[in-house]
Amino acid sequence: MKCITLTTSALFLMVTLGFKAHGAVRQPLKTDTASIKNDIAWVDSIYAKAFAQQDTSLFLKCYAPDGAIMPPGRPILSGKPMMLAFFNFACKAGVRNIAFTTRGLYGLTDQYVTEQGQFEMFDDQQKSIAKGKFLTIWKKTPQGWKMFRDMFSDDAALTLGGKK
Repeated sequence: MKCITLTTSALFLMVTLGFKAHGAVRQPLKTDTASIKNDIAWVDSIYAKAFAQQDTSLFLKCYAPDGAIMPPGRPILSGKPMMLAFFNFACKAGVRNIAFTTRGLYGLTDQYVTEQGQFEMFDDQQKSIAKGKFLTIWKKTPQGWKMFRDMFSDDAALTLGGKK
């Protein structure tokens, strides 16, 4: 009888401590989403300014040092040389302005947040040249929120083998 009582008590104690520990891990994070949205909007404005001025240094300031661009149909572009190759390609394609619209923020932590949204690209005459959607994982760095993973796709009709 004592063995059963001891085992039952030990099991109860482990379960109780397990629930308390589990509860401690799941405490809701109190994050100021308005502040994060403002920080993201500021970086987005720097990103657009980089294209308007064709300024590579402004472009790179928008990304975390370990950031990566993940364009559709292409390998992951990480590291400054690959990211700058993307920027130069977009500039040569005529991109001179980009407007971003945030549709939601998800997975808020003190280090990361995922942004879902839409974009529109413009040429030097402010004529729309592309529209699409994006998911960006933002990373909190000592310099503020920076793009960590930048994924996007164009809304243009997909063609397979020349057929729509």
